[in-house]
Amino acid sequence: ALQFSHERELRNTDRDLALRKDVYLSVVEAARAGSIVLGKLANLDIAQESLMDGYIDKSPAIAKVYIIAKEETVRVVADVEFALSDSILRLTVRRVPLVIQRQELTLLDTQIADFGKERDRWLEEMKLHTLSGSVDQQRWKTIEGNFQFESQRVSETLAKRGNVASDLYAKQLEFARECMHESLQLSGLILPAITAMRKELGIPTDDKAFTEIFRTSIEKQKENLADFLGAAKDFDKPSPMEGPISRTTASMTP
Repeated sequence: ALQFSHERELRNTDRDLALRKDVYLSVVEAARAGSIVLGKLANLDIAQESLMDGYIDKSPAIAKVYIIAKEETVRVVADVEFALSDSILRLTVRRVPLVIQRQELTLLDTQIADFGKERDRWLEEMKLHTLSGSVDQQRWKTIEGNFQFESQRVSETLAKRGNVASDLYAKQLEFARECMHESLQLSGLILPAITAMRKELGIPTDDKAFTEIFRTSIEKQKENLADFLGAAKDFDKPSPMEGPISRTTASMTP
């Protein structure tokens, strides 16, 4: 009877560890997915409804921790969840006016294309009028006036687009810095959570060495971020027909 009881206890322990392992692995995946969301926020080309892809499916695993984990693990995992939720909310609010400004660039691009077509149409009319040998000065003045009007609209809209693009470029660089800073802050909170989960699973952990691994990784990421932002600030400002998005954000998305 004692042998049977001992074996049953071992089986129960194994099942408990297996359950914890599955849940904790899912939690780490969810935290990583959340960190990716923070990076994706800086890319204004990504639609708002697509930002949370990958995280929404994984995030429910975090709630399971509150049922099966010990108090210390619950505390540090809760720190990660609350910090991540707060960062996503704050950065999403900060992102909205940048998206609106990005949409303004798209509208200006459309206007420039439309005005350009009209300008080119009147230029063609000028050519046809000249080739026809017409002496109708009134018609010539009308054609020339329309051509100059459309040319002026193109020039003014190009200038406006250049100002908007330059302003957005600077704002997006600062926003990218905020997003990456929040992601790095989250990495610092994930370390205690992983350490607590490893201890619960009975995985031998050298806390000092484990902390040093994370610290080195975070410091390296900070250096890379500083190098990127420094290089980005040295770029020439976008030309009137060049937006800041393609030049910066693509390399910031994890």
